[in-house]
Amino acid sequence: MESARFLRKFLFYTVGVLLCTLLINLGSSWHDPMARLKSVPFRTIVLMTVPLLFVYLMLLSWFINFWYTDFNSLYKLQRKWQFILFVLLATSVIVALHMMALHVAIGLKTGKSIFSMAYFRADFWFFITPLLGYCCLLFARPQTSLLPFHNTRKALLDHHALLHERAVLDSAYQELQQHHHELSSDHNNLLQHHVHLKHMQENNDDLVKDMKAENIALKTQLDLLSDQEAEKPTKMFPSLQKYELDANGKWPLAWTESRIMDTLMHFIWDRHLSHAVPSGGVRRVYEVMLILKFQKYNLGVYVSGEKWVLEDEEAAILFRNPWMVTVNADVTLNMLYCNGKFLPGVAGVGKFNILIDDLCQNVLDERVKHHKLKKLLLSRHFRDSFKNFWKPDCLLKMDAARLYDTFGKNK
Repeated sequence: MESARFLRKFLFYTVGVLLCTLLINLGSSWHDPMARLKSVPFRTIVLMTVPLLFVYLMLLSWFINFWYTDFNSLYKLQRKWQFILFVLLATSVIVALHMMALHVAIGLKTGKSIFSMAYFRADFWFFITPLLGYCCLLFARPQTSLLPFHNTRKALLDHHALLHERAVLDSAYQELQQHHHELSSDHNNLLQHHVHLKHMQENNDDLVKDMKAENIALKTQLDLLSDQEAEKPTKMFPSLQKYELDANGKWPLAWTESRIMDTLMHFIWDRHLSHAVPSGGVRRVYEVMLILKFQKYNLGVYVSGEKWVLEDEEAAILFRNPWMVTVNADVTLNMLYCNGKFLPGVAGVGKFNILIDDLCQNVLDERVKHHKLKKLLLSRHFRDSFKNFWKPDCLLKMDAARLYDTFGKNK
């Protein structure tokens, strides 16, 4: 394979040398090449040029092989400086040898010197141009050299890399062997443990049967208790008293005349929230205790302790309702369940702890259990709107019928 490749390369080089020979010796006489072809010195020069070019090719092959060895420090230079230095050195050496050979050959034949301006203006460029091109090609693709190319520097680096990799693999092999011994020991222990468990399982078949029977009995009892629990009324809020209604017979007189929020709240509880709020369907504003901002969603917390993700349209309806007042960046509170009082909250940040009805607070503590609802903090930014709600003139304008505004969809 290698010999066939070398013969193929040698054939290409032979054709290239012959073409370059004609280019070098006929380049300046392209307008009348026959005159130079018939001259006697031309034949001699051609016969000398062909072996000389092969000598130059072998010298360049040796030069590029030397360039890629560790016997010099040229590889430490940057790539572009290596390229410039290689082309200059290789071209200078070959040009010097070629000029000396031509000087001797022409001087012996004609007695004239090759070092004349006529030569450098005419024939010299047909020699230097392919030489520069070949040197550039040789630096970029050293494998194209006439003689076999051996990058000893790369081979040495590969050798060191292989030695390092072998050391790593040897270390990994030792670790794997040790791990194998540990796994073998664990495997034996597991086998012994498996035999022991199998023996225990065989001895405890009767106990397993009794436990299965007991589980069936417990499940039956649990189902009966669940049925009994489902039959019980789920009354949430106790009825306080019979309310004296206003002249229209619609709202408690204490709310209509004195705007007592606690009376209105228990009035609505007794009539509409005496049982758990059914899930889904159309909801009313009085069912919503508060709205919690959770990431990019609005979470409705109902007086029953249920939590539902509100759609954008539902949240917009609630936010527009005058009974829903924002108290901080995360919470919007239904003022029906607030008594308008607050205590000092987080020290040093200007926030107050809002007080709500005890039953609602128990719902938040026992059923919702969200860290943002441990205390309903009134932030400084929303303090004015909260206080304005409780002003007498504002309370007189509040319409309790807005608590019956609906949102949601029929199912």
